[in-house]
Amino acid sequence: LTHTSENKKNNYEKFEFFGDAVLRLAASNFIEKNYPDLNVGKRSELRSLLVSDEWLIRLGKKIFIEIKCGTEIMKPLIHVINLKVKERPELKENISFISFDINVVRSCRSEWPAIEANYLESYKKIKEISKWTPSENEVFQFLKLSLASGLGSQANKEVLKQSFIERLRQNQFSFHCWTINDIETARHFRDLGVDSITTDFPKRIRDGLKQ
Repeated sequence: LTHTSENKKNNYEKFEFFGDAVLRLAASNFIEKNYPDLNVGKRSELRSLLVSDEWLIRLGKKIFIEIKCGTEIMKPLIHVINLKVKERPELKENISFISFDINVVRSCRSEWPAIEANYLESYKKIKEISKWTPSENEVFQFLKLSLASGLGSQANKEVLKQSFIERLRQNQFSFHCWTINDIETARHFRDLGVDSITTDFPKRIRDGLKQ
């Protein structure tokens, strides 16, 4: 098997295309047989988890699974994840669930205590009083209620002060930031001790942090 970079005429990319289609068909058939009551939106999200490149290509690396709906997806998700973990027990160390929904994070942590689940948060400034919401204390309340492993936060320099990060560490929460696409901001949060950065330009950010 060769890639187009080596042989533009005889290569495996057509087979890869058909293989992806077969995987999606198999996943759709599995969902139809096992979860016929799921609506189309939930079916699409579950199928994306089953056949995603993150899942199929990056095994052995950190796999971030963002759950954008509510706890109604938990039953089929539990079934799928448990099957995968049974096949590959080491996946417990590689999976990280992320969600803005406190109840989703709590459900993931309750079902899989050994698997990381991070609570996501963004911030809005109330102009009339020049304060950001949610407040630091509210964020920590959400983390506690969700049983989260850590915080996945919008990279807001006005909110995420050194004292905020120290408080996260004191409470043994991991700290992750999104979405950072400029070197200056990446360096700022690196110096604060961020555990990971989400970016649209990984090579640019990685190279910039080496300088």
